[in-house]
Amino acid sequence: MMSRPWHFLLAFLLCAAGGAHAAISCSLGAVSGLATLYDGLASADTLDSGTYVVNCSRTSTGDPASVTFKTNVDAGANAQGSNSRVRLGATASYVRYDLYTSSAYSTAWGSQSSKAQNGTVSFSGTNLTGSTTMTFYSSVGARQTAPQGLYTDTVTITLTYGASNTVAPAASLSVSVSPIPACLFASTPGNIAFTYTAFSASPVPASTTFGARCSTTLAYTVSLDAASGVVAGLRYTLSLSPPAGGGTGNGSVQTYTILGSMEAGQAGSCAGACSGSNNHSVTISY
Repeated sequence: MMSRPWHFLLAFLLCAAGGAHAAISCSLGAVSGLATLYDGLASADTLDSGTYVVNCSRTSTGDPASVTFKTNVDAGANAQGSNSRVRLGATASYVRYDLYTSSAYSTAWGSQSSKAQNGTVSFSGTNLTGSTTMTFYSSVGARQTAPQGLYTDTVTITLTYGASNTVAPAASLSVSVSPIPACLFASTPGNIAFTYTAFSASPVPASTTFGARCSTTLAYTVSLDAASGVVAGLRYTLSLSPPAGGGTGNGSVQTYTILGSMEAGQAGSCAGACSGSNNHSVTISY
């Protein structure tokens, strides 16, 4: 008979301990994927950002008013070691990118505990649910050789929360990078300066060069606004080398020469020494 109070007391204590347990659960909500337009000709990295939501709930107002969490990511489906990469379809063309936990781009977002993104969900007043939206950041390195097309990758996000480090179901982050078709003058043409003596026995040449850089696999053309002209009564011709027409970009500078030739045997319109000039333009079309 003496054992009954002991059994009763033990049951009471167990119930009290069970009632003090904090019942908070968290999960990953909506994840906004990255869809980055990438200028492979730019000298600076291409930066972007995305968001995801952490949702939490508690069973009663007696539970804690907030819960801390951390998120980590793997290197993605196309990783090379620890480097994240997007891939062009089923090809062997990749573009590397990196994920970061802040806009300072100083701490990579990764799988190690030191590369986690940390946050807190708070329950306002008597609310039993709470959520927070987290922002992450991405960087695509400058001047990577990237044929035109849509590059994709899938990254897995894991969520760990609470003092017991409970792991929630993972979520997927979609990453896409689309190279922008672009061409630019890496260097601009100088002047074509003829030094001509009246009735020259042979044509007089002159030339200048310029550099064109176009996105990898991008078709483009280079053309002059005119193939000939007259200055100070002297006829001349202009041409391109390589010849005007189509080309395919490779992300590197391709050098062109504008060749000028002033015909032989011309008197010109000057009674003595004189000079003149015309303006011409060269165009890259893509």
